[in-house]
Amino acid sequence: MHLLALAACTVALGTAIGGCGKSDDQPKPIQRHGRVASINKETGLVEMWYYHPRQKKEIKITGKLDPKVEIFINGALASVDDVQIDDKVVVLGRPPSSGAEKQFVAIRVEIERPITETSPAASAPATKPTGR
Repeated sequence: MHLLALAACTVALGTAIGGCGKSDDQPKPIQRHGRVASINKETGLVEMWYYHPRQKKEIKITGKLDPKVEIFINGALASVDDVQIDDKVVVLGRPPSSGAEKQFVAIRVEIERPITETSPAASAPATKPTGR
């Protein structure tokens, strides 16, 4: 009897804390790996090439950038102006919904670029000081 009462209290507490029904109208974000295909800075529309495992080919995904999108290049905060065509990209976004918004919406963009060194190597030997 006590176990049944405890179970009922647990369910009631969980409902009170978590609420009933849907906890969020937004679908869970999904992650896509690919390459930047195009960027329209005026409209916010973007396209990326994504390898679709079931179709066994690259397909182009069209979406838009969330107004509060976070963009990182090699871990550093960047802007849409810094993104280049063919950048390798990992995009976290909201999938298309059945409502008015029927496009993938990117909320976080991570780009990894090879680091090219234009300055002398930091590990180059130091010049010997003159001892006078």
